[in-house]
Amino acid sequence: MRTSFKKLASLVIVLSAVTMIYYTQWWTLLLPGQNAASQVAPIDSVTALRHMVTSHNAVIEGKPSQGAYNEDNVTALSKPSQGTHKEDNVTAGGKPSQPPLATDRYMIYDCKGACGGWADRLKGIVIAYVIANLTHRRFGIRINDIPCPLREFLLPAEVPWDLPDSLDLKSDAKMYNRLGSVAFYNSMPSVNFSEVFTARVTLFKANLDYFDLLKKNARYERKLQWMRPLTNDQIFARIFHQLFRPAPRVDRALHSALASAKHSPDDRLLCGHVRFASNSEMLRDSVRRHTTDHGHTVLRFLQSLDPASPLFNVTTATAALPPSNATATVALPPSYAKADNYRFFVTSDSKVYIDQAEEVFGARFVRTSGQFLQVDRKGGQRGQALCEGFTKVLVDQQLMARCDVLVVSMSGLSRQAAYFRGTDSGLYCLLMTGQLIHCQRRHLRQLYHVMG
Repeated sequence: MRTSFKKLASLVIVLSAVTMIYYTQWWTLLLPGQNAASQVAPIDSVTALRHMVTSHNAVIEGKPSQGAYNEDNVTALSKPSQGTHKEDNVTAGGKPSQPPLATDRYMIYDCKGACGGWADRLKGIVIAYVIANLTHRRFGIRINDIPCPLREFLLPAEVPWDLPDSLDLKSDAKMYNRLGSVAFYNSMPSVNFSEVFTARVTLFKANLDYFDLLKKNARYERKLQWMRPLTNDQIFARIFHQLFRPAPRVDRALHSALASAKHSPDDRLLCGHVRFASNSEMLRDSVRRHTTDHGHTVLRFLQSLDPASPLFNVTTATAALPPSNATATVALPPSYAKADNYRFFVTSDSKVYIDQAEEVFGARFVRTSGQFLQVDRKGGQRGQALCEGFTKVLVDQQLMARCDVLVVSMSGLSRQAAYFRGTDSGLYCLLMTGQLIHCQRRHLRQLYHVMG
């Protein structure tokens, strides 16, 4: 009887864990190219469940204990983190260790405005989290220039980033603004963060990509061991999925978009993102990024992949779609020949351009609700409209991460979507010259001549 009761208790624990993993990680299980097994549970989650069955006191593999402070308590996983595409799962690497929780020192990504768009903010959040780990501080996020709290859109995943109400940010805190700081960027190979950030409560914002240089820092060689086998895009995606899972507001909107985008396993979602900026009627942005002709180039390319279009090109379609669908001959697989299996998603800061794309692709065009929002500029939006615009930004980015073909442009939003997507297959870049080329995630910063 006692043995049966123990087996039943173990089964209940396993089922509860499966339910929790599905809810918190589903958006990392639908990335393009993942096999059926990986869509049931990521490999780390399967390992965790196996440990739960054998021991009620098991610790999820690869996570440091939350015991006493240990400077060398660094994770060095041989298994991939959750949420990466299978193409990245062959890469050895782990996750940053988390500092012990019994500390009153904080590293807080803090934004009250003038922090850049969502992509810039994510870059600041990710490096702030790494610095928190390296300096053994608690990590937190505070964004208060949008009327709805961040928790309405994103929730903590593996890492708690909420701030306690008791924390005094007026008398105990000091702000360190490193937005666009080339000096801070260049200091990465030798910086001692404990000497730079001396305040007990550090408020911080930055917006560049620091990992290539930071990996050269001998001071943190052991603590950054998990990072060294990975490229910048892999590091970024891994930390993002450690920090965030969708709140119900974003979860519902993304589910709705995916339901209209992929009706069956044979469906293909072909996507493009064009950031026009000063050519946009939505934003007050003085920087010109792409022209109307560049936008037309993207639409013509997507049409060349569409069997229903007079511009359809067999050779282009065979080369563009992921290898798992392609054949060794020029002839297309059966699914390529069915126009009904194709859906198209085009997003932009120009409503006129989105309307043109919908006219081109008709009923097969996937449209997300809301008006485009460049988070730091807002384009005159106020109140609830800001919250709806921010929801659209998050949903658009996550939907792009699930595209079979993705065209990115001069924008951090689509570059990061390419990182989250986890594969170079079907990835194309619209350059500032208007040329459209096949590209790789690790080269995106060089292609667009950006530091972040």
